Amino acid sequence: MSDSNLPAPLVPPEVDLRDFQGMWFDTNRLLKSEMWQLGTSDEKAAAMTLWLESWHQVPAASLPTNDRLLAKLAQAEHWKKSKEGALRNWVACSDGRLYHPVVAEKALEAWIEKLAAAISGAAGNEKRWGVEIDTRLQRTQLRIAADLLRALNPTSRALKKKAVLVILAASDPD
Repeated sequence: MSDSNLPAPLVPPEVDLRDFQGMWFDTNRLLKSEMWQLGTSDEKAAAMTLWLESWHQVPAASLPTNDRLLAKLAQAEHWKKSKEGALRNWVACSDGRLYHPVVAEKALEAWIEKLAAAISGAAGNEKRWGVEIDTRLQRTQLRIAADLLRALNPTSRALKKKAVLVILAASDPD
């Protein structure tokens, strides 16, 4: 179910953060957000629950568009009243899922960290065991994630980490 009139997903389809127990929050940003400032208590609770639920969806930072499923995921007692506020800033994308730009940003940061650790670990194992490990897929995934993150937040600290910069420079196609 794809709609070419909608924007591309904010996160690549393979982004799986189910092994990341917690979601990263920018507390100041959250508390100053329009949703938090203007939302009712029910809307805030439903929104927070949906953010947390989306963290362990695949791709991370996404939700299905099915209203009954969203109501279940939101755990909202009064979903019809809370829905509009709870879904504030979620974007319907061409893969048929909803994405929240801030949650997507945090998911991309976590994904980049996960890929950088895998690439670094592979390099260490190559050195230790004298074997060659192909990390081209992870490097490509890291580059794509970095480009998507740059579009959402060009000043993200994840893009400035030395390990990420080294990997991106080494896999630069130019």
